[in-house]
Amino acid sequence: MEKDIWEDDRQRAIEAYRVFFRDAFKALHFNGITGDYVELGSHKALTFRIAYDEIKSRGLPTFMWAFDSFEGLPPPQAYTMPIPGGLPVT
Repeated sequence: MEKDIWEDDRQRAIEAYRVFFRDAFKALHFNGITGDYVELGSHKALTFRIAYDEIKSRGLPTFMWAFDSFEGLPPPQAYTMPIPGGLPVT
């Protein structure tokens, strides 16, 4: 059976995410920052699950929210935003 050439890269990426979330939640705790966890664009929920594992292991009273359009973002549209007392910005 042929080895998936991307599997080693995938495992390294997962470990990097685990280190990131461990350090992030450690810093949040150290600084007394609390609140919910929100993830926008949660394709396959990989990082959401890693964040969940870290939150659960620390026993944090955190609500978790994941949002995804399942279709990607719409194309950008030009719009004009007026600035009070100034010129419109496009």
